[in-house]
Amino acid sequence: MLFDNVKYSAFAKAEYYKTLFEKLLNLDLYFNTTWQF
Repeated sequence: MLFDNVKYSAFAKAEYYKTLFEKLLNLDLYFNTTWQF
């Protein structure tokens, strides 16, 4: 039970950081395309 909790927690963290990273990448792409003078 505890092991499942830890496993789920690690999975949730991985998913969270993955989406955060993707958002940052999208933001980076957005700024790169917007601020090209």
